[in-house]
Amino acid sequence: MPYECELCGKKFRELGHLQRHLKMHKRGAPYECEHCGKKFRLSHDLKTHLKIHRVEMPYKCDHCERKFRHFTRLTTHLMLHTGETPYECDQCEKKFKDSTTLKSHVRTHTGERPYECEHC
Repeated sequence: MPYECELCGKKFRELGHLQRHLKMHKRGAPYECEHCGKKFRLSHDLKTHLKIHRVEMPYKCDHCERKFRHFTRLTTHLMLHTGETPYECDQCEKKFKDSTTLKSHVRTHTGERPYECEHC
């Protein structure tokens, strides 16, 4: 990875990611995870992060046995059972279950190519 933090040695693929990381050093990250040591600038971000260490998975799918730590993951999962595709392309009317996939699809119409191979 071409971009490295001079302060801690962490490496990044994109310059923007390094710049965002550097803000953590500049502003400080006073909230530290007691399980893995990862630091956060906001207490809310630490609280959200702590859920990955929980064994508890309180959100259960009514259609199958899958369980989830986060409600949003359950909501996305439920679309597999319902076939719901609420995100529609305004250029070709193709439908998708999440906004990320739609955004990626729209690039086929615009020709945008935001990712660059670091080898060629």
